[in-house]
Amino acid sequence: MRQLVYKPPKWIKNAESSLLAQKKYGERPDVAAMTVEQFLHPEQTPEGIPVIKDRATCYFLLQNEYRFQCELKYMQEQNEDCFSFAYLSAAAYYRAITLSEQEQITNIAVERAVANYAADAGCIQTLIAVNEWEEAKALAQDRHDLYAAFLNGDDETAGAIVAQLPESLDQAEKKFKAYLITFQKRILEADVYRAFLSGDAAALLSAMTAYIRNYRRQPWDYSVVIDMFSTAMLKLARQRGIEIDLNIIEIPQFFLDESHRIDRNQTKLPELPAVCN
Repeated sequence: MRQLVYKPPKWIKNAESSLLAQKKYGERPDVAAMTVEQFLHPEQTPEGIPVIKDRATCYFLLQNEYRFQCELKYMQEQNEDCFSFAYLSAAAYYRAITLSEQEQITNIAVERAVANYAADAGCIQTLIAVNEWEEAKALAQDRHDLYAAFLNGDDETAGAIVAQLPESLDQAEKKFKAYLITFQKRILEADVYRAFLSGDAAALLSAMTAYIRNYRRQPWDYSVVIDMFSTAMLKLARQRGIEIDLNIIEIPQFFLDESHRIDRNQTKLPELPAVCN
């Protein structure tokens, strides 16, 4: 099996483009702080921008910004600053999902996004990546049966769920050439899950390599900056004593350090009041 290159040309091009934009336009404003201010003081919202009327919308917008900052920090500097932003992104998403069940979301686009991604495993994978295991378990318990089974060591349930996942694209999907990479992603994820449950390190490495090769085929400006899926699966595998050698730029090595913990006194979400007038 041909080994993956550490840093693909498309990733490099994406990072260089980011640095050029910063040089041309200067430092990016603190969009997270601006978002909170617009929620607290809706009368100050610039013309043409929807007013943020509820907390779930605000936290959902914050998670987008934190995720962007996480990727930006990593692309430009490859240092550990992105670790905190990864946590904030997951925490804000978790908060938005929780609040969406308690309060009405007034932004239709956000309401649809929350509905579409409520059962997505991305937030759980990020929580695992930043060593927030208890939060990952709590979210998975409510939202994602497969990851709940993984995190609780329930292989019987996990195996039953994975057995229902497709092993190949259907004929309709094969006709959409422009979306083959996206369609293939879920097939390759399922292959990783099967290899993980088998406990075979070689099979897991092969499945994860195929998954990575697939997303590396995307256009450069859609490059995966940090591969939270593979990071989470590597950490879950390590808990089972499965060690594989997978050293690529998309999997920051400091995310694999189990001793690296978020300081909750320093890194925390802004607390928003229930009603803003």
